[in-house]
Amino acid sequence: GMVDATVVGGSAYKIRLQFADARLRNISVIMLRLNFSGVIVPSAERAIKAATYKIKKIAVISNSICAGFGLESFRWSTWPSQFSDELGYNMYNLSIGGTGYLESPTYISRLPDLAGVDPDVIVFGDHYNDLSQTELDITNAMDATLLSLQINFPNAELVMLGGWLVDENLTDKQKNLDLYVRGLAVANKIKIL
Repeated sequence: GMVDATVVGGSAYKIRLQFADARLRNISVIMLRLNFSGVIVPSAERAIKAATYKIKKIAVISNSICAGFGLESFRWSTWPSQFSDELGYNMYNLSIGGTGYLESPTYISRLPDLAGVDPDVIVFGDHYNDLSQTELDITNAMDATLLSLQINFPNAELVMLGGWLVDENLTDKQKNLDLYVRGLAVANKIKIL
């Protein structure tokens, strides 16, 4: 067979595959950061069966760290955007500065925003806006948030955020909350960032 690829403008490519005979073949088209616009078949007698490929949808509900507070370009500079671009996911960054487990808007109050996305992966959390609250209140709110996500999005992969401050000057409360997040993630078999 023969493969011919030419640039037709910008980041658009025209790729031609030519085979010696009309045997049935499986052809995989994997494209990162480019849109796939289709296949042209020269004869109506030849059938093409497209394989289905679902691009994962990742939704992030967190605070200003994920929202990109202070960055010049929110869309391209946030770590969730860079992360999803690298993995080829569709990103829905629903983060709002000030969000917390107890601080308004709370993660639980943001669940309707997730329903409209129907994400495959949900990255959530970060308790640093809640540090004025008691440890018990924060951990209870963490438990309630995780349970709400598990009930409302049973098919979504959950990823908890925690331990942002890697610093020897953490308070005992911050250390305890980071340990609690890690334990909650392990106990529920979910990933932690």
